[in-house]
Amino acid sequence: MAELNLDYYKLAWARRAEIMTGIMASETSLSRVLARFDEFEARHKMWEHDGQISYEELPRSDPITRLEEPVKAISCGAPILAFPFSTTNFGSLISSFAQDCDTVVELGSGYGRRLFETWLAGGPGEARYIGIEPAASGRDLAIRLAALEPAMKFISVPGDHSNFDPANLGGRRTLFVTCFSLMYVPAVTMDLFRRIAGIPGEVLCLFIEPFGFQLFSADERAKMQLGMCSIDKTNFNFYPMLQQASAEGLFETLFVGRDLFSLNGDFKSLGSIIVAAKS
Repeated sequence: MAELNLDYYKLAWARRAEIMTGIMASETSLSRVLARFDEFEARHKMWEHDGQISYEELPRSDPITRLEEPVKAISCGAPILAFPFSTTNFGSLISSFAQDCDTVVELGSGYGRRLFETWLAGGPGEARYIGIEPAASGRDLAIRLAALEPAMKFISVPGDHSNFDPANLGGRRTLFVTCFSLMYVPAVTMDLFRRIAGIPGEVLCLFIEPFGFQLFSADERAKMQLGMCSIDKTNFNFYPMLQQASAEGLFETLFVGRDLFSLNGDFKSLGSIIVAAKS
């Protein structure tokens, strides 16, 4: 199975952890910590040079100028001009699928951002929230952030797409989430889907990834996204493998939504949503 670039990945998360630690030194609210980190990343670009990860500050525009400059976006598959302060509410999206679940699992959870957003958006209060993350710095940071919400039943466990242990992830009903994480795995195999299917109990999968070109390859937007995928060596075979898993009786695909959202014109942020259930 093709692997993540773990060297870069671990360096990037270690650098993010440094920034987040500085923010946490003056904040006690999880919501404020996440918002301040969002603001920092919106104003900086991460880059690598000679094995070192740095942040470069981006040019700033004043708030009035931003109001006067709409951004190119995609909404429900259609190109639009969007309000520059628009955002995609991942927490609300994931929470809507999690309401009847007693376990919420995210693969490639980083510092737990999407799980925390789900909790703060009204996700089920008694559910377990489990982040699967290969980088130790990401796991450590997630645990420190979760301490700001002591009522949240959160754990972070080591693992990635090729080696996570499904045995202890499930309950009565599990929501299994990926959010712009599988895109970094150049190619998946059936092992991924067999691991997900091995989670005990009912399993509902919510895949939020830039896989539109895999769902429909005929138009120009799909061709441009495929070209970027080829250059960046991001995933090119997730959906065909999910179809194979469905043909083998492991999953039933419930919903396929191509190119539902994007706010910055970057084809790597062009989100599609696939919902599948363990058969």
